[in-house]
Amino acid sequence: MSRSEYSATRACGGSSAAPALACPLSGSRTVLSNGVNGTQDWKPMSSTNYSVPSILREIYSSGAQGEKTVSNFLDIEWRRQEGREDERENAGFRIPIGTYSSLPSMALNNALDVVEGLVVDTITGGIGFRNHTIPHGFDRRVSWQEDLLFVVPETVCVDTNLTIAMSISEGRVTRAQFTGYNETVESVLRQQPQTNFEDGQKDAQLPGRARAAAWWHNALASAYFDDGIARQRQHTFNRVSPTTLSYMKNWDIPDLSPITGNNGTLDIFDYSISTSFSDHIISGYMHPEGMWIEHYKIAQQDIPNSYNVSPSNFTIIHNICSGVTGATAANGDNILVGCGLMRGAPQFNYSRHGSKVDGWKLDAGKIPRNEYFSFGEWSQKVYTCASAVKATIKTVFLSYDGRDNGLKGLKVNAIKEKEYPDISSMPLWGIEDVVGYSLDEIRLLWGLVGSEYERKPNITTYRQPSIYLKGRMEPNPRQTHLGIRQSLAGTDFASQMLSATYCDTHRNRSRPAFSEFPYPDLCRDFDYRGRQSLGMFLWTRNLTANPESASRFLNLIATDVAASMLVGTKGLMSKGSQEPYTVVQEVPRLRYHLPYAVPAVGLAFVVLLTVHLALVLFWSGRGGFSGLRLHIRRLSPGCIYSALLALPGQRDGLGMSSEDWIKSHGADVIDFSRGFPQLTHVHEGGPRDTGELGATSDSTPSVHTSS
Repeated sequence: MSRSEYSATRACGGSSAAPALACPLSGSRTVLSNGVNGTQDWKPMSSTNYSVPSILREIYSSGAQGEKTVSNFLDIEWRRQEGREDERENAGFRIPIGTYSSLPSMALNNALDVVEGLVVDTITGGIGFRNHTIPHGFDRRVSWQEDLLFVVPETVCVDTNLTIAMSISEGRVTRAQFTGYNETVESVLRQQPQTNFEDGQKDAQLPGRARAAAWWHNALASAYFDDGIARQRQHTFNRVSPTTLSYMKNWDIPDLSPITGNNGTLDIFDYSISTSFSDHIISGYMHPEGMWIEHYKIAQQDIPNSYNVSPSNFTIIHNICSGVTGATAANGDNILVGCGLMRGAPQFNYSRHGSKVDGWKLDAGKIPRNEYFSFGEWSQKVYTCASAVKATIKTVFLSYDGRDNGLKGLKVNAIKEKEYPDISSMPLWGIEDVVGYSLDEIRLLWGLVGSEYERKPNITTYRQPSIYLKGRMEPNPRQTHLGIRQSLAGTDFASQMLSATYCDTHRNRSRPAFSEFPYPDLCRDFDYRGRQSLGMFLWTRNLTANPESASRFLNLIATDVAASMLVGTKGLMSKGSQEPYTVVQEVPRLRYHLPYAVPAVGLAFVVLLTVHLALVLFWSGRGGFSGLRLHIRRLSPGCIYSALLALPGQRDGLGMSSEDWIKSHGADVIDFSRGFPQLTHVHEGGPRDTGELGATSDSTPSVHTSS
């Protein structure tokens, strides 16, 4: 269900400035003719048709027609669309162009988020396409699950075993050098990894690609920094003989001094990504876009090497890692792979400073108070990374609380890979198979296809849980493929997503102002260096501390960029998805965990036993109110003392009734003023004793003491 009044358009060709080539089945015709100065040009023989043929729409959406929630490539659209006139062809006819609408960054969320048209996974990375709808008529929480189409970036970073060590003192970088292992060119050449990456759909071989990039980087850097061995300048790196060379051995970088720049901060505190693999190479005239050139003056000196290796030689590493160039045939078994060199955010070297930094005492495990710029020893790890983009189907567990308004109550509880009982139940993916086009001239259609197209011509099918998208990463993120004539988000987004993820850091620093370049700029508008956000700075520093977390770092950047670029337009209320959908309503119910009942059951048993014994005593006559009164009377202090201090042969009073005890002992006096209690007993009928010793009366009282 399209969000736009415009139809999707497709263009083929190698340049937005040149006439477009005829796309497959478009009905347009182009011929190759001789141009000026001996060049050859494609000439259109009829008006160009930029619409997507209905047969292609049918093929690459056939596999999702029976699915209520799974999207196809036509259900993927740009987050923002606008119409522009094509001034070169079809004058006066407005053609849609798509771009992104920058959302607040979700990279730091570490959650499963819901935004317009997407389910965004910022835990492992990936976006799912869903035009959000919610069930109505429920006053409590309901839950259900849906199968959604996901695109997931996959990245592998490997350590080059190189570290950039820096020493900062009084606002000046006084030392910067590479440190690593000591080897020889001979051993390096002997360890060259495989660079023939075939059949990418079975195995993307991302670790092998990243290792190959690391090997080529280290080998070229070793030759570039050769400053101590006499060699003939005409020797090139490809002709080097296996002789001893100081390889990765503390390559000193010239002394650097700060200068005033527009940015005002030190770019050494940034993480850096470079698809040229050479932004860290220092040479005053060889590489004007070097890592330090923007904000630092470098002594005007050449760094000689015997192999004529310059920073421009490093650009071949990306082609080696990705396995393709712009001229690679589009119908091969290659996949879309983006590669780059990453310098992690600098890590402060605590071991070199003891317990103090900049005069501030450090607590164990805490960062310096002014870690944005602390004098002392810093280091940056250097990684090579390779990324691919995978399309897959995942099961999403959702819930909605009707007591919340709008989409606030829609939550994603979990995301899992869809499970298949056997191979025949797996989805059938199709990728366009064309002849005569290079990767720079066409963006291939892909999607879920019906089984009737499994062995049809001009389509390659794969019955498996997921596929890797094909194509070539855009070398310049500011350029979109054929500009105004191409608006298929489903075929273009993956290349641009990787271009933004691997945007060269020097492009970020030198990005034009919006007034100079009033178009979306993936380098200008997505910046994860954290210069204006301490949270982003610490997030970047922590994730780039090792190659494993650096891989997740790039996956999350790609996910964040894709969330601003794309929306999904298919949902449960889309055309063809009007059938009822089952949800489970949660009903409040109080349940007791039986293990917690053990103490309560024991206490209840004791209480019941006590009550039972009380009832037995009551009915046996030994209990009741009379017995209770008797026990209370016997426990009174007077009754106890009269029994203990009674004269021989005198009734102790314990068995008397209250009236008899009062008559017999009510007048008795107990004296506690001595070392032992003394009872003075008055006989019946005699005068009442005052309780004083030696008192006399008409009737002499008998005195009995007990100790």
